[in-house]
Amino acid sequence: MIRVGIVHGAQAFYPELAAYRDFLTADSDFVVRDYESLKEADPNSDVILLFCGLFPFWKASRSKVIAEYHSLSTGRLPVLKNLLKRLLNIRGDHYLFLNEKVREHLFFSPTVSHDVRGMGFHKALVEKNLNARKIFDFVYSGSTNRAGVHDAILKIASMGCTVAVVGNSEKDTLQFKGPWSRNVELFGRVDIDRSYEIMASARYGINYTIDKYPYYLQDSTKVIEYCALGLGVVTNRYEWVDHFERRVGGKFLSFEGLSSKAAVDGFDFRAGDVDQYSWDSVLRASNIKETVRRLSHRP
Repeated sequence: MIRVGIVHGAQAFYPELAAYRDFLTADSDFVVRDYESLKEADPNSDVILLFCGLFPFWKASRSKVIAEYHSLSTGRLPVLKNLLKRLLNIRGDHYLFLNEKVREHLFFSPTVSHDVRGMGFHKALVEKNLNARKIFDFVYSGSTNRAGVHDAILKIASMGCTVAVVGNSEKDTLQFKGPWSRNVELFGRVDIDRSYEIMASARYGINYTIDKYPYYLQDSTKVIEYCALGLGVVTNRYEWVDHFERRVGGKFLSFEGLSSKAAVDGFDFRAGDVDQYSWDSVLRASNIKETVRRLSHRP
């Protein structure tokens, strides 16, 4: 039995945690436990999967470490922050990056032992909710604290559309005012099962990601989930979403040209083929099982 410890921050929300656990434990060779610190995980793990925020290298682990970087630094001086992460973080025996651009911007050589692991959707939850009754016109899933998100929700609500908002902010973070405020229902932070239920109860999904470093380089989990659930995607335009739309053969409505509910209802949405983005496919492509076995020195 190979013991895998997953170390992550207590307050962070990682939709891939359940995916890793399900994928690995489907094989009887693996047992998976979550930990909030390296100190706690180290004596109980053969291999540690470390979701890297800042884990200084002087807190060395006796276990083998797969260091995962699923995002780049934000805010002021992001490039400097990326460099400090590269210099100060614990050294991994293997690395998982969201994509090759994340690896590059974190100053890792292309020859470092690594794989890429993008974001995905939970196929079982999609199948469970595909025939859900439609209650809302739109859903927004994700952080409501990012620039532009609040205004995007307000614009759509003011067109007379109903909007479900599910994310990691408290319900009182958004202050909706005006005669259309009744169009918005705030669910706050919910678990993954409930999140899929709410998304599936809408016809369209809102994506608003500021076209600014590093956001335009990173996967939008919500867009992948919207497409898997068959929702029409309304989004602003930036590098990742344009590439994803072309790759899956989708057709998304540009937020920049959004004018009325009639324009939304009359648009020829296409979700595209996103089978390759199911978590099972994503994790299989990341070679995570093979890497864990290799690092644990067990066949």
